[in-house]
Amino acid sequence: MGMDVYGRRPSAPAGRYFRSALWAWPPIHALMWTLCGDLLPGEMFDGMAVNQGAGPRSQAVCTKMAERFATWLRSHPKGFKLTRSQRRLQRAVLLSSLNPHAKGIDVLVMSKGRAVWVSKGGRGHLWMWVKFLRHCGGFEVR
Repeated sequence: MGMDVYGRRPSAPAGRYFRSALWAWPPIHALMWTLCGDLLPGEMFDGMAVNQGAGPRSQAVCTKMAERFATWLRSHPKGFKLTRSQRRLQRAVLLSSLNPHAKGIDVLVMSKGRAVWVSKGGRGHLWMWVKFLRHCGGFEVR
């Protein structure tokens, strides 16, 4: 089970589809709220949390989002701590029993409000998100 994000008008293969496991989506969703809250309306954020097909329609908005995520990733190599408001946004429970070292899977694990990269490639999932945003032509979360 996971979050399937589809590009509306992809300009490259990277913008067609982005998949995030259900437990990896809450940190991305929280970062969108933090970094891009001025770009997207609140009801859109609610829809993106629960697979309702919500998402921006404009590539211009997605390009701004991509740049904000890229800037953030460069300045936070060890992850981030969620604020109380961000924790309230969380719609999924991340279980410590998940195997963070599963081969080929980039993992973000939440622990007491802190998102940490638990595998060397963990940041790769967010860089794939940035690449998707740069080429999606707008997106919808299904």
